[in-house]
Amino acid sequence: MSIQGLSSGALAAIVLAASLSVSTGTRAAEGDDGALSIELNRLESSDKGCRFTFVAKNAMKRDIAGLTVQVVLFDGKGLVDRMTSLDFQGLPAGRMRVRRFDVPGTDCANVSRILVNDAPECEGPEPGACLAHLSTASRTDTELTR
Repeated sequence: MSIQGLSSGALAAIVLAASLSVSTGTRAAEGDDGALSIELNRLESSDKGCRFTFVAKNAMKRDIAGLTVQVVLFDGKGLVDRMTSLDFQGLPAGRMRVRRFDVPGTDCANVSRILVNDAPECEGPEPGACLAHLSTASRTDTELTR
């Protein structure tokens, strides 16, 4: 079908749809549309308790000068065991960092799930950007969610 065979209403609808998709794509490209990802890579018992190893990647356009996340640990029965804050420090834009945390008095085998509850410190991007752009994953049997 050629453009000549379209009614003016159909042609206007096509032009409107095309312009909306172009403007939406442009807006997404201009913003901090990259993700901040945190992966639970390993849990291992240590003499200090349970050692959590995370891989964090900042795919946003700006460096994060400091990132602290509040996590909630759930036990094997799905009950809240504890809440704690983890300081991921600085995360340069486009870079990956590995961070380890020892959580005293925690048995790794009894951690069924970890919830990223909040990101009270996110220095660099606009307020709320770290939590808004956060994605989580786990390479262990323990689920990491947000």
